[in-house]
Amino acid sequence: MRQFRKKRKAKNTEDSVVLRMVCMEVTYEPLGLGTIPEEVVVWHQAVDLGQLDNAIVELEAFLKKYPDHPVLLNWLSNFYQFGGHQEKAFSLMILNYKKNPEYLFARCNYAIYQLKSLKNYKIVPTIFDNTFWLSDLYPEREVFHIAEVDAYFRCIGLYWIYAGKFDQAQGIIDMLKSIDEDLSAIEELERELAENR
Repeated sequence: MRQFRKKRKAKNTEDSVVLRMVCMEVTYEPLGLGTIPEEVVVWHQAVDLGQLDNAIVELEAFLKKYPDHPVLLNWLSNFYQFGGHQEKAFSLMILNYKKNPEYLFARCNYAIYQLKSLKNYKIVPTIFDNTFWLSDLYPEREVFHIAEVDAYFRCIGLYWIYAGKFDQAQGIIDMLKSIDEDLSAIEELERELAENR
């Protein structure tokens, strides 16, 4: 497990600026699948993504049994996206965010949809409760999975790029590199930053 600290400016009641440390632990270990039914966990471990159409049918059957489940909706939208069915994937992303607005991957997928498909960067702060740091969004948590870090900061970095705040976007890239230089968000953010500067 890696620990990352970031100095942040925080204002007190007199508007003087003080520094506080924001600590976030990042892990590569599974955090547990929580509320996912055991039969779905077993299925997910054995699913053959080479047979994507079959996997989609099986996952849709699970969703009939467990409607509006955030993780299942997320997986299904990902499967449709992998299969090239963008419109279906987008509709599931929207549905998941509407049904499960506190679920991080629902927020992230909806933000990416808004950013990339609708070119609407102004809504992103609202999606993330006007926070730009993951531990501020979920203050009750101390540990985040690397996939959560990658997804969240991809969205925040893209937001800064599309808002024309290139220094903030570079700060996100640098921070992600300090955690893991192989994160998929880094390459995308660097490309988008170069294209939009």
